[in-house]
Amino acid sequence: MTTALETSVRRLERLRPHWARLAHPVYRRETEGWARASGLHRLRIRPLPLAFLPLVAISGALSLFGRDRRAPPAEQLLAMGAIALWAMLALQFIVSLTNGFLATVLAATVVSSEVESETYGLLRATTVPTDEIILAKYAAVLRQMVHPMAIIIASRLVVVVGGIVLGDLALRLDGLAGGLSGILVEIPFEYFNPASVAAVALAALGWILYFFFRPVLSMAMFASVGLYASSRTRTRAKGIATAAGLRLALFFGRAITDLALLYGGGMLLENLLSQEPVELWLEIWFVNRPSDAIALGGLLALGGLLVAILWRGGVTFTLLRATVRRAYRLPYE
Repeated sequence: MTTALETSVRRLERLRPHWARLAHPVYRRETEGWARASGLHRLRIRPLPLAFLPLVAISGALSLFGRDRRAPPAEQLLAMGAIALWAMLALQFIVSLTNGFLATVLAATVVSSEVESETYGLLRATTVPTDEIILAKYAAVLRQMVHPMAIIIASRLVVVVGGIVLGDLALRLDGLAGGLSGILVEIPFEYFNPASVAAVALAALGWILYFFFRPVLSMAMFASVGLYASSRTRTRAKGIATAAGLRLALFFGRAITDLALLYGGGMLLENLLSQEPVELWLEIWFVNRPSDAIALGGLLALGGLLVAILWRGGVTFTLLRATVRRAYRLPYE
């Protein structure tokens, strides 16, 4: 019997580009090859629920270290829950980091292996356009990451929901009647207007969604790094080595950029705010128009979110475009 999940998957299938569907010959060839290599075609059960259980089991086992039998039951539960959530967050980070490197390695061989085995020319001789060959191989790599990504997103959902529940419990134990709802009641809503409420709500919603789906954006970017490295080399080993070098260059480049923006922007802002006319104007503005200040804060948060998304999306798009251009010159150089 068709389940609701299978129906949803079929609906999402229609939204995918044609080069990322099983009807596409290159995509089907790649996914069938991955399945035979990993043995997943022999599994009779869905691996996702079973793969999520170890994270839950390990987090639950580590939470026992926070149990103090001398404390009241509610405080024991709070300590154990906090440790379990921290363990879950750390485990999903390890899974995300591992699968990011795995996606890079897998993508670093998809083109170079064809060149090494001298089959890339046969692919170019088919009626499938070169850009679709590259994009189908890229989609097939991402297909292998679906289950790990679902596990990471599920883990982050557990952390967020569990954090809200534990936060409410901690506030109640601290004597605040109503828990989190009690804090909401104390918010000075007279400082808000429709614009500030919309800005803060959109920023909060956007960052929450980004927290859930950032691993997906990172995985797509890491796979594009491997794919580009694969198009620049003629053997699998060189593709993996080149991808590792590109990952390190990308990491250090971003770290240097972040430090420059952090310290340079911080110093510039500090110097600007130290000016007496600016400081006085800001003080008057915050006191007289707090709702506008809140709206500005929400807009700045949205701007930071946009920059974070454009960074990963821009790198992915640039590398995919460069890979497609390179693919048109292979293997004849």
